[in-house]
Amino acid sequence: MNRMACIAVLSAVLLAPRAAAGQDAPERSTSLSLRPFGQPTIGLWHMVSPRLEIGIEAGGTIGSEEDEQENEQNQVSLTLAPGVKLYGAGGGDLRPYGFAGAFFNSHQRDVGEFGEFASGGFGATAGIGLEWSPVARVRVGGHAGVQGSFASSERRMEGEGIDEVDMWQASTYTTGLTVYYSF
Repeated sequence: MNRMACIAVLSAVLLAPRAAAGQDAPERSTSLSLRPFGQPTIGLWHMVSPRLEIGIEAGGTIGSEEDEQENEQNQVSLTLAPGVKLYGAGGGDLRPYGFAGAFFNSHQRDVGEFGEFASGGFGATAGIGLEWSPVARVRVGGHAGVQGSFASSERRMEGEGIDEVDMWQASTYTTGLTVYYSF
């Protein structure tokens, strides 16, 4: 699946006609974003002004697998992340930006006879990034930064009760490449 997404994104960027040199394409006010690598994420972004963009992204995975002892493991992960970008330049093909956002996530895993694991959390992020516009309606970019979060998790085992853990965490992060299509 990831290879097909890579091929589709690269094809769209490389095969789309280049905007005529010297002409400024009108700024598109709404964009759809797709992050095909890592946890698949889709988002909706709105350009409030030439230097300010707000948006929300949602991502998730659902999976099932069997281990060597034929124990089935099911898992579901969901993330919701609103954010804001402040661009250093009002236009151009290459635009640096600052990013601030929040995130909320939930993860559940059922490992059969070994019990159930569930966790949820929230946090805030801040970072810097760069976007490139190879054609008028397409942008490719990503950002890196720091994040702080609170997570709560629990493990349920038959006959053993519930183990709960709460924790605060600070870390660095990167988004990987994100593709935006403006309409």
